Amino acid sequence: MAPPGHRARGRTGALDLPGLTWRDRPAIDRGDGVFLAGDMVTAPGMRGEIAINSAVRAAARAVRAAGVTGHGTAGAA
Repeated sequence: MAPPGHRARGRTGALDLPGLTWRDRPAIDRGDGVFLAGDMVTAPGMRGEIAINSAVRAAARAVRAAGVTGHGTAGAA
């Protein structure tokens, strides 16, 4: 147990500073066939989650933009 006076009552935890929320980051779809992926783009989550989520979304949008259809097997000849 924490010593008296060292409890975090009424605390909110880590806060995003104004202008630094995930919604303020650059969009995954930048237009003109440009798609971003990484840990500092508009995707919710913590760093690793953001990178993975943005990569999945960017890849899906790039495939859709390229007009690729079907579920081919990677590396198939």
